[in-house]
Amino acid sequence: MLYATGLSEDDMNKAQVGISSVWYEGNPCNMHLMDLSAVVR
Repeated sequence: MLYATGLSEDDMNKAQVGISSVWYEGNPCNMHLMDLSAVVR
């Protein structure tokens, strides 16, 4: 499935990293996570 996105066989042999964030506007305790995930991305 990922080959259709343009990844080569060499790309498939590399480590793949996903970045996610659990922030949302309804919880002010997690508001800083949006900024942190933007820096990591």
